[in-house]
Amino acid sequence: MHTVTGNHRSLHGISDIISIINSASETGSTQGIFLKEDCHNILIEDFSNREYTDYLLGDDKSFSLVLTEFIHKGPFGRIYLNRFGIKASSTYICLETLVYYILLILGKVIPATALRCHRFMYWRARERSLQRVLKSDLLKMVLAMHPRIAAQALETKLINPHVSIHTIYPILDQNKIDFSISKRTISEVATFGTQNKYRTKELRKFQIFFPMPVFYKVDNNYAILQTNELLNPNSDSLSLDLYFKNSKNWEFLSPVRIWRTLNKGNIVVYFGSKMKDHPINDCAIQIELYEDIWKTMSSNFDKRIRSSVSEYNSIALSENLKWKSELALLKHETKDRRIVN
Repeated sequence: MHTVTGNHRSLHGISDIISIINSASETGSTQGIFLKEDCHNILIEDFSNREYTDYLLGDDKSFSLVLTEFIHKGPFGRIYLNRFGIKASSTYICLETLVYYILLILGKVIPATALRCHRFMYWRARERSLQRVLKSDLLKMVLAMHPRIAAQALETKLINPHVSIHTIYPILDQNKIDFSISKRTISEVATFGTQNKYRTKELRKFQIFFPMPVFYKVDNNYAILQTNELLNPNSDSLSLDLYFKNSKNWEFLSPVRIWRTLNKGNIVVYFGSKMKDHPINDCAIQIELYEDIWKTMSSNFDKRIRSSVSEYNSIALSENLKWKSELALLKHETKDRRIVN
């Protein structure tokens, strides 16, 4: 198996995905910028670079594709990424496109609009190229990082019927999690995810009931949100990672973020009603109301998490067998084709 990374500007945003694939597949993997002749190639979606997309589709090497973003069908047969609520409606998309062209013209006069135009162009380029890749005869298998993404990929009706679509379920390290929750002393509280206006507002509400310093965590870097004193991120005590919804009607947790947090020996807490979009959510602590935080954390949560992790890993291993067996066949097909050539 060969993980192709040339369609990404850096490994910063995909290193976790690569680790999850390698761990779940339980096979050795090489890694490189370009497609490899004697291996089955796997790419993680982001085809905003049109030249690289042309190279990929102009070659005769087959590949599998990992989808990381939610896919939505839009007007004129197009697909869009990460559209929820009104932003997924045809009217909104058409108006947004009109605003983009206005900003594009203004950008030549008002530099402040240039960044907004750049973001718009990046996502439109990424969406258009993904549409081309999904239609390609070279595509052999689609692996989604969330079961809803897998369902959405099927709903697009762009993918050839012979291409199978599966979900990758991250495997949790039971030993690290057992060690973490056995500590029980909470000395650090952090929040992760893009800090937009909604999340900032919810954090302020939360801190009425939980007046400890809270840190904004980006991978291994910490930015101070509420205090000038940074607690030791390498402390032996327990770190509580808070997950606030991206918006009021947000329906999903991030399985990759939960996997990353738990495998680093920390605990994930999310707020609101129970989310059932992914079985890994049961390995996080769900709290309905902010004021219940102290009551929940003083309860016997460690036993509950141990049990949930064990049950989740059983589900993940079973589900991953579906695509692992197919991946093995694709690897053999690649070897057989090499021998024939």
